[in-house]
Amino acid sequence: MKHYLLYFLLLPGVALPGSCGLSRHVDSAQKKGEVVSLQPVCTPAGEDNAILDGGALALALAPRLVNLAASSIKNYYEKESEKFVASYAATYTGEDFYADDLSLNVSCKALELRRTVRDDAGATVPAATIRLQWVSNSEGTLLALIPEQLELAQSKTALRAGDQNVDLEISVSLNGWWQDKNGQVKSKTLGEANLLLREIQLGETYRLQGSLNDSYLQDSKGNKSNYHIQSAWIAPVPVSVDHKGERLPGARGNYSLAVTITETDDFGQRLKQRGQQLYVNRAILSELLEQILDE
Repeated sequence: MKHYLLYFLLLPGVALPGSCGLSRHVDSAQKKGEVVSLQPVCTPAGEDNAILDGGALALALAPRLVNLAASSIKNYYEKESEKFVASYAATYTGEDFYADDLSLNVSCKALELRRTVRDDAGATVPAATIRLQWVSNSEGTLLALIPEQLELAQSKTALRAGDQNVDLEISVSLNGWWQDKNGQVKSKTLGEANLLLREIQLGETYRLQGSLNDSYLQDSKGNKSNYHIQSAWIAPVPVSVDHKGERLPGARGNYSLAVTITETDDFGQRLKQRGQQLYVNRAILSELLEQILDE
């Protein structure tokens, strides 16, 4: 019996309602008073732990309750894992994508998303600052985005105590509106692109270094990461034209740009997998409990 009991208590992820919650990083899961903004920037940038311990209650379960208990634990893990993924977004709408109505140079070389929250004293504090830079292909016909500078002071997603790193997925959608030579106003999603930045440390500032074809992020300590990070190509914003197909005076490109940031802690995915594994193995748990109770 002692052998079975020890085996049962050491099964990973065995937990019951009423067990203590996960210990979180103090600067994670920060959502109070959240404000997210997106603005063009026309100047260059400045420089596994134990999860739960509920084994002490294991012998209170009768075999007929194991399936229900396993399902509950699975649901608990899935709900808990959702706390380790969080998103925020902002949109900017403008009519000046280009610097003037005589060229196709973008008016601002970068865009910056900022997220702020309120601390316990009610003061507004920065949580995330992410600056993305426009780059073009050699023909000057397509655009892409690369991360120029970013700092994640406080994460929106939950992190374990002692865990400092977050993965960031940056999703960008560019829409354009223009008048064609028939006088009709057209609109189109010009491109949707994603960037994945891995192992971004809370409180650290990252800056783009290297060349366009050999870029990487470097933190304040000189550590390099996230090599060759560039979004997929996006079509530039069309400009309005007259009946002859010539550019209208003052036409600088009407557009809407949406940026969504999704923060993920890999631990959340591992948590969900452990919950699923426990549910799949519920028959083993049932047999084990029957053996314990028959002793």
